[in-house]
Amino acid sequence: MMNKKTLSIIGVSCLGAVLFAGSMFGGNTAEAGLNDYGKVSEYSKMLADSYQSVNDYYIETLSVDGLSDNQKKEYLTRDDVYAVGNNIVISKEEVQQYTDFYLHDGESEADAHQLAVKDAMERNALYVAAIQNGFSVTDEEIQEWLTELRTMLENDTTGVYQAALDGFDSEEAYWAYEYEVYRVDLPIQNYVSSLQQGVNVISEHGNYNSDTEAFNEMKHQLADEQNFKIAN
Repeated sequence: MMNKKTLSIIGVSCLGAVLFAGSMFGGNTAEAGLNDYGKVSEYSKMLADSYQSVNDYYIETLSVDGLSDNQKKEYLTRDDVYAVGNNIVISKEEVQQYTDFYLHDGESEADAHQLAVKDAMERNALYVAAIQNGFSVTDEEIQEWLTELRTMLENDTTGVYQAALDGFDSEEAYWAYEYEVYRVDLPIQNYVSSLQQGVNVISEHGNYNSDTEAFNEMKHQLADEQNFKIAN
């Protein structure tokens, strides 16, 4: 289990998919967005309706042993597919969701799309690696994590948690959303944490060091290994 400082940082960063991507994958724009509570609230509203379907894509398309050539060809013909990797498929909805965040945070349309594609490819590749290395999670493990996270966030004094709640109809709706977040993010989180011993992914202070050269290289390599093909 990670220490409380790491838990706090991850918990606040995971108020949204791209907020998680920003802190986890080195997206400085997303990190900066956390400093504006209004942006957190507005972006929460943008995520609420679509996040389940985005994560369903991860779980439903993942093939630990690899997608067959026929599966890849079929996915590449679908209107809802952005890219097909060796083990997983990226949805257009996910790329659009990330693009919307970066546009909302002031990036140009071209830069927002480029950052979104990078985040999506790296997050999908990390999820594949997490599951391949035995870091799948049960519903009970997700609920245990959410209980711990909820306790920490209820003591939050920064205003980020309350701002995020403002984007939902109720606190229960917010935590239903967070459950969807961690269906994918918890395996990734546990996988990255396991690398602490061998790779300088997490600094000695317990914070994700998104500028760590080894971590950036690993993300890039994992995404490259997926050999993502863009759908027409």
